[in-house]
Amino acid sequence: MPVPMRRVRAAALAALLPLAACVEERIVYLDVTPPEVAIVQPLPDAEVAGLVTIMAQAEDAEGVVSVAFYVDGELLGVDEEAPWEQPWNSGFWSEGETHWLQAAAEDPRGNLGVSDSLSVTLAAGASLVPEPLVPADGSDLAGYEAVLTWASLAEAAEYEVQAAPSAEFATLFFEAATADTTATLQALLAGRYYWRVRAQDGEEHWTAWSPVRNVRQPQDWCRVYGGAGDDRLCFASTAGGGDGYVLAGTTSSAGAGGDDFWFVLTDLDRVEQKSATFGGAGDEVARAASMQPAGNVLIAGSTDSEGAGGTDLWLQLVDTAGDPVWSRAYGGPGDDTALDVRFCEGGWIACGSRATPAGDTDAWLLRLDAAGDTLWTRTWGGAGDDAAHGVRGFANTGWFVAGSTASFGAGGPDLWVIGTGADGDSLWTHRAGGAYWDEALAVSLSATDSGCLAAGYNWSASAGGPDLWLVKLGPGGDAVWDRLYGGPGAERANAVVQGATGLILAAGETDAAGSYDAWLLHAAASGDSLWARRWGGAGDDRIHAMASAGYDGNLLAGSTRSFGAGGRDGWLLLVDWDGELQP
Repeated sequence: MPVPMRRVRAAALAALLPLAACVEERIVYLDVTPPEVAIVQPLPDAEVAGLVTIMAQAEDAEGVVSVAFYVDGELLGVDEEAPWEQPWNSGFWSEGETHWLQAAAEDPRGNLGVSDSLSVTLAAGASLVPEPLVPADGSDLAGYEAVLTWASLAEAAEYEVQAAPSAEFATLFFEAATADTTATLQALLAGRYYWRVRAQDGEEHWTAWSPVRNVRQPQDWCRVYGGAGDDRLCFASTAGGGDGYVLAGTTSSAGAGGDDFWFVLTDLDRVEQKSATFGGAGDEVARAASMQPAGNVLIAGSTDSEGAGGTDLWLQLVDTAGDPVWSRAYGGPGDDTALDVRFCEGGWIACGSRATPAGDTDAWLLRLDAAGDTLWTRTWGGAGDDAAHGVRGFANTGWFVAGSTASFGAGGPDLWVIGTGADGDSLWTHRAGGAYWDEALAVSLSATDSGCLAAGYNWSASAGGPDLWLVKLGPGGDAVWDRLYGGPGAERANAVVQGATGLILAAGETDAAGSYDAWLLHAAASGDSLWARRWGGAGDDRIHAMASAGYDGNLLAGSTRSFGAGGRDGWLLLVDWDGELQP
């Protein structure tokens, strides 16, 4: 007999009643009430200083598991047991400012209760500051470096130190961040230097600046040349008469327009006595120079003021008085430039790059007589960009041409050295490098055999940025050794020389301290590093050329943005044979 539908419904309803009761019980007893929490210390609108203990009261029927404390909405810390409190080192916040404190309490079910915000003000003079210790305020420096030292602060994660030529710090001369309590300021020019330091707690909360201290540099430890424009040196040598120095480079501070070739004569104290510029309405950019035994200097680079089109390789011969003797342009409709030049028997040898009809560049070698007339030229290259950055050798035996190739390399440009006969015909080539940028920027004759030493940078095998790279090649172009020098930043050699004893000097740049600084590396004949020296300021400072100054040591010529009249200036350093800077 069929069961009536009303009985089925009644039975189903009876079966659901216990479940409904269970659901009703869970709803009734589910805890969604957040804890009550309030900050009880410090009091509202209080003035605080130094190490402040923030205290809170928190209550909940099921207990409180943690209280988080906030300053200006930023999490300061979490306390997981009563009494609920959190230390706040207010000295890392700016004095005189109002800050908002708040607490948030959590119960075992995850309910979160948030307190009302209360404001406090940091008392004037309450901000922590590192105390400058050494050197004594207003003291004179005995050398070119000042080791700045200050007292450490508890909980300081990092210090920032600044130096400037005025107490307003409108223009910085030096800036560094360090976890130590010392920093080395290189005060290379005579004058007074002002410095200050501050600290931060690792959360970018900075203290106020320390009181300003100053030191005086009584003498110049470097020389700068130029004006308000862009000036840089690419050559330095003892003058033919031994009564001073000859410098060459590029300037936009003077001349006919744009960049011009630049010639400077100095006395033995390296103080400028005369300067001259050469060029036209366009740009003339000097890359290298070389001196005849009689004292005339040939400056090499590029011009777009004259020639066949684009930029042409340009040479300007200057006599010992700084007057022009002759100039020549070489090239075609593309962009051609000289990157190095050397005096040799019967004239000159120059190298650089020459544009091809396909739009790339080839390495270019030119043999010229004393008047600049072409005796022969050679080019090497392929479908990529190839260039010759340095040349050394002898007119009766042959040449070592060092540069880079993107036509025959393993990826980016690779180091490329070509050995030629006296007529410029290639005898052998050597390529080295990897997937990234690797170039030879300079070359020296070897003192240990009839080979050469190429210098530049290697990015493919370095630990970080490019490293300074030395590659020793034998007479036939076989690699004898190669070495990388540097750290996680960028280093490179722009000049290299190997002395008669086999010892090596390589000069260039490093950004180990942030901006680029001049870098001088001294290595044994085996390539093992003996020492390295670094000089510079807050701007980019580089060495582009190096020359012997006899018993006095070596001249380092380049450019600086840390010292001088503005922009970039020509920069000259004199270092002894131990690498110590000389005034």
